[in-house]
Amino acid sequence: MSKGWYYLPLLFLYLLHNCFRYVKVRNLKAIHNKNLGAETMQRIIDATTEDFRIRTALDMFVLSFLLMGANLADLWDAKAGVGEIWTYNRRKTAARRDDKAEMRVKVPEEASSYLSRLVGGGRWWLGTLHGYAADKDQAAWRVNKYLRRWAESEGLPGFTFYAARKTWASLARRAGVEKATIDECLCHVGELRMADIYIEKDWSLLDAANRKVIDSLRWPEH
Repeated sequence: MSKGWYYLPLLFLYLLHNCFRYVKVRNLKAIHNKNLGAETMQRIIDATTEDFRIRTALDMFVLSFLLMGANLADLWDAKAGVGEIWTYNRRKTAARRDDKAEMRVKVPEEASSYLSRLVGGGRWWLGTLHGYAADKDQAAWRVNKYLRRWAESEGLPGFTFYAARKTWASLARRAGVEKATIDECLCHVGELRMADIYIEKDWSLLDAANRKVIDSLRWPEH
């Protein structure tokens, strides 16, 4: 057998390692999770539809925005009885933080019209969402599906639920909120710094930042 055959496995590994070097993959996360801007956010707030599936998706998107970009998984987990303050531990980072990623968000009055459609009976805060899907993964899939369907009907680029979080952060910065405060509002601080051990968190600063964002848009009367 020719000695050349011994080099075939090496050639195969080389080709396997390099075959995708020049292939460019579109960054779908960047496309769908972009900042929508104030104008599109206002169109979402003002949107009317008779389609229950689209209405629920839009209501969830706006509620997330009003609650400083709350993730859908955390809204899914929220138990009934939420009053003026929603306290929760952010599911995505709770296990990696000493403070369990605790968040306290003042529920603004502007959320009342959306909550009137989303709050239902039973053990969950957003009973309508739990009737909308069997679990949080299905809920995310359906919300994203009908957000894209609404965007298509309006001649807008498609977007997903996570865009509410990015839009909130971008409008907060435009409203003059400091980046460090935006990080706190989004529960983004990964490691507690030494000062955080000694300084008690002032939740009113986060609520004030959220108020600046909310006041930059027009809301239906509540």
